[in-house]
Amino acid sequence: MAKPIFTHNYTPISERPVYKEPMDAKNTKTERAGFVSMEKRIHSIMQAGTKLDLARREQYHFGEDSEIDPNFTDYSIDPSLDISEVATNVQEDSDVMLSKAEAKKQAKAQKLAEAAKAEALAEARKEIEAEAQTKESQKLDSAGTP
Repeated sequence: MAKPIFTHNYTPISERPVYKEPMDAKNTKTERAGFVSMEKRIHSIMQAGTKLDLARREQYHFGEDSEIDPNFTDYSIDPSLDISEVATNVQEDSDVMLSKAEAKKQAKAQKLAEAAKAEALAEARKEIEAEAQTKESQKLDSAGTP
């Protein structure tokens, strides 16, 4: 004879104990939830929206509504979100930002070079004037002594 597959003994419904008295609230293991009014639901949904807005602002480092960049594009809100398209757009945006940063660096370097050149010219003029004064003083000294 084959061994039984299940080792659990089946108890028919007619033989199971019937609880006629309600269970004591202290002995229950389930949490009993009460009725949640519509006002409380709406209030909790509004709070969730506020928290979501604050979380997004923290994620993108935005402050008040006036500080949000009008050209900012949040690719994650598009229902037809394509990760490869997002990656391409982000790469393009980062390339534009890098080119702007590089242009700023070049402009700053050019200004510094112009300032250094102007400073060098001013120092050269001072040296030439100082040499001219020493030559004049030497001429006057040599002309004044017989």
